[in-house]
Amino acid sequence: MNEPQKTKLALHWQILLGMVAGGLLGVLLNLNAREHSITLEGDAAGSFTRVELQDINSMALLTTYTGTEKTKYFVIGKSPAYSDISHSDMDSFRKDEPELYRMFQEHGRSWARWVSDWTDRLG
Repeated sequence: MNEPQKTKLALHWQILLGMVAGGLLGVLLNLNAREHSITLEGDAAGSFTRVELQDINSMALLTTYTGTEKTKYFVIGKSPAYSDISHSDMDSFRKDEPELYRMFQEHGRSWARWVSDWTDRLG
């Protein structure tokens, strides 16, 4: 009739552990998984011959080719390192170039951006 009581970690310790784990995960992702580059060709490139997607340090660089000619070049983000920024954020890029935005979302994002986008949806 006497059931053993289950001890539970106090809420403030649970919160602290979650914050420390989240902080460590963020730092590790920024150090090791913030860059990703891929080249799409054929059917994956949609209406282009080739599409180069780069996710580098919170910036997205997209280059499209028709045949061997470079047709479009986009720099998305906010960084003083790039003088030719075409869009300040992904929302404005999505409105202007929906096909390339879809390609970047499906193939071009780094692990750090995947996790960041996922956690933004959580709140």
